Amino acid sequence: MAAISWKGRLVYIAYDSDRTVKPEVRQAESALAQVLQQLGAVVKVVQLPMGPMGPDGQASKQGLDDFLVQNGAEALQALLGEAVDPEQVKKQPAEETGGLCNYFIEEVPNDDPEDGEEKVKIIAKPLKLILSDCLAKSHGWPKRVGSQLFVVRNYQPGYLENNHALMAYLGCVVPRRSLCPKAHPIDWKSGSDFVTVPQFYAALQQQAQDYQAVECFPHEPQLERHYYAHPPLEDGDGKALFGLLRRFAPATAEDGDLILAFFLSLVTGVP
Repeated sequence: MAAISWKGRLVYIAYDSDRTVKPEVRQAESALAQVLQQLGAVVKVVQLPMGPMGPDGQASKQGLDDFLVQNGAEALQALLGEAVDPEQVKKQPAEETGGLCNYFIEEVPNDDPEDGEEKVKIIAKPLKLILSDCLAKSHGWPKRVGSQLFVVRNYQPGYLENNHALMAYLGCVVPRRSLCPKAHPIDWKSGSDFVTVPQFYAALQQQAQDYQAVECFPHEPQLERHYYAHPPLEDGDGKALFGLLRRFAPATAEDGDLILAFFLSLVTGVP
């Protein structure tokens, strides 16, 4: 950033069209704008319109490149003319960097100068954001076969049969909460506005990465959309396989090929 002369330079920030529904994106946008302004730039924020309707009946998100290809340079120039000043978005407290919560903590200005206590407000976190937060902090787990959630530890699959099993698993793998490092990493508020644990479990059953099956033994080649939960394979020279084949004493080469084909059918991923 320091290599560029920013003083008096007009700078447009244009995140994807769904920036308005992603607090973390608006927070990043605000932080970038503040840095540029401190360096002397004149900063404006562009709000891209949502893209065309998808097969689910929902408008798709689009980025700057998508908008330019679809609408042309003049339409983009018109959007730049409608750009607004950046908003000031307060950074979430450090607790958001760890644990898994179904809420935000927002600082509230304290109007009493004699009261030194910091005021905060608890805000319900949207379900979509809880899902992305969970999968980011657990490195993509759990996954699912149909609606059955599963995890893999030490190359062994384990199935999360209910929401209690899910929360117990996440409590062992998500990072500790920064403000309460000795507390349980999962903190779930209750109330009409807050996502419940059963709702969260059902959402993962629908949205987690989907596989057709979990395999504890290898296929070569691997089958599409099968999760392979086995240790890395060691290289071999075929001596053990052909030693096993000789124990069957095939009468002809064709018999040997048929027995070998049977062995290979147990581990092959061809149709």
